Amino acid sequence: MAEKISLSDLNKTLTEMNVQSLEGLKIEGDVEIDLDVGAGGVGPLFA
Repeated sequence: MAEKISLSDLNKTLTEMNVQSLEGLKIEGDVEIDLDVGAGGVGPLFA
């Protein structure tokens, strides 16, 4: 089974590994994006 990881965790890991480029990177599988309500109670544009 695939491992779930947040974008912030991915960014942290890549920073710790001193990765500077992701040429040819492929992210396969289901991608889930959570959108929070913006400032002033305004919802995301996709709602």
